[in-house]
Amino acid sequence: MERLKQLRQEKGLYQKDVAAYLGVDRTTYVKYETGVSEPTQETLKALADYFDVSIDYLLGRTDEKNPGQKGPEFDVNSIEYALYGEVRELDDEEKQQLLELARFMRKRRKEMMEK
Repeated sequence: MERLKQLRQEKGLYQKDVAAYLGVDRTTYVKYETGVSEPTQETLKALADYFDVSIDYLLGRTDEKNPGQKGPEFDVNSIEYALYGEVRELDDEEKQQLLELARFMRKRRKEMMEK
């Protein structure tokens, strides 16, 4: 899985960072990068989410990192999915702050529509 190293380096991460995200030892992650062992389906999904690419890109089946994303405009489901991936990495306090921000934005939009 040669693309793992490239993606990790693009984000300025260390092997230990990705391993911690996956909940595995660094040596296990190194084996994924070097092709010594193959990640499970669940691990592939987690890696694709983490690097915001498709599983097909990770496996070298396509050169498009995320073929479902067509530029800056996403459909609602894509935005919600992207947010889900981002929120998973937040701690509880940050999640609470994000929830409060979303509620504030919804309230503000409602008030604007009433005017």
